[in-house]
Amino acid sequence: MARRVEPRGRRAHTSRRLTALSLVAGLVATSACLDPPDQALAKWNAASTRFIAYGDSFTSGGGFDAGHNWATGTAPETNSVLTRLQETFGDAVGRNAAHPGARMSDLAAQVAAGPPDAYYVAILLGLNDVCTAGFDARRFGLEATRAFQVVHTFHPHAAVVVYAIPDVTQLHSIHASIPRARDVWSQASYCTDALGADASAQSVDRARARFAQADDVLAGAARASGFVFSTSTSELGFSAADLSTVDFLHPSDAGEARLADAAWAEIAAITRPVVPLG
Repeated sequence: MARRVEPRGRRAHTSRRLTALSLVAGLVATSACLDPPDQALAKWNAASTRFIAYGDSFTSGGGFDAGHNWATGTAPETNSVLTRLQETFGDAVGRNAAHPGARMSDLAAQVAAGPPDAYYVAILLGLNDVCTAGFDARRFGLEATRAFQVVHTFHPHAAVVVYAIPDVTQLHSIHASIPRARDVWSQASYCTDALGADASAQSVDRARARFAQADDVLAGAARASGFVFSTSTSELGFSAADLSTVDFLHPSDAGEARLADAAWAEIAAITRPVVPLG
């Protein structure tokens, strides 16, 4: 077994810890475990490695099967980031604070509602911002910057990875070959310029440019905050087998496993080098 090499140290300031702990009453509601609040918090505080994930439905499990989500899922076939941390560090614990429908403006509340002092933090958020009419890149950047300040306050010594927004414009060509997907998206009112049944090549290109702009803004805010920015999630090319057959947007079990691989690559780079336990 290996011990994590801390990228920035572990010990939080007492006043910051007390402020954060006063806000964890809802710990179990956003936790990957089912322990009572006091037991969940005790496990969190006692663990040598703590991981928390923030985001929208792409991180929470799409509202379909949280056990397969890439971040904290327990399904063996997913091999989630939390599972790999547990294999690496033994007593690692994790929390999934993501909420379906969340936007960047919701990140600060997710952070404040969960436990503080994680050692690893993953953020995959922004799809709902970019897919909403009237997306404003400047406002998105300001919201990200403010939220990242809250992340740093609650997790001052964590290694934080901000992942690029999944580029769902690539799904338009996949939907074209699946009648059921075309039927689902013909009734959609979300991200229609990229995925709607009537989306044109020109509208998809415009949506793709919007995604790229959002990622540029997100990368700048992340790096200015001292966080790692990873494009592994946006560069991941999905196939039809990687998509849920419920909405043809969220990942299937196979897609979640691929997201876990992509997300873990960045976390693994931070966990190395390791030293043997004494």
